[in-house]
Amino acid sequence: MGFRRGTIIVLSAAVAAGAVLCVLEPDDGPEPETFRLLPENADVVGLEADFGELVRLRRQAKRTGGDDWRLLGPVERPADPGVVDAMIAALDVARPERAVAGVSREGAERYGFSPAPGTVRVELSDGGTVELSFGGPAPGERRVYARTSLHPDVVLVVDTALRASVDRGPLDLRDRRLWRLDAERIVSVEVADGENGVTVE
Repeated sequence: MGFRRGTIIVLSAAVAAGAVLCVLEPDDGPEPETFRLLPENADVVGLEADFGELVRLRRQAKRTGGDDWRLLGPVERPADPGVVDAMIAALDVARPERAVAGVSREGAERYGFSPAPGTVRVELSDGGTVELSFGGPAPGERRVYARTSLHPDVVLVVDTALRASVDRGPLDLRDRRLWRLDAERIVSVEVADGENGVTVE
């Protein structure tokens, strides 16, 4: 823990002797709330999550009611937009419990990042990318260590729920909708019940 020069207390008796007493206060460093895992208002167009099996996702279309996402690997098929949105939201709102600054790549090994048990790579619409790595568990806590490429020299302590939110396999991401309805292309709806029918255009 570093220290910064605090209030200078000058004792009247010491003034005559030319002595100055300095009180040192602890420097706690930046507050953990200042660290975000994603840039503010990030527009995510792609996701890669690797927790033992690499999963790749790509946004196909941006819609007001929910974006269309497609699973590109290990199999290719439509993805559940609700699950993908929940993954992105978890990364966006997550705030670390605390942060350890000034950690080098070599020093990160003590936090379980060699190799990282899980990684997430986020692609943004402006061409940028953000990488998040999860390390080992924090001793005695229901939290894990994490690092983000936004703050490469900082180790964060985050809740295990965050890792669970983004640790999704192909089965978790499959599109469960039985009927995919594109509301923008609907021109009329007909409801039939026996011989009776109603058409709305």
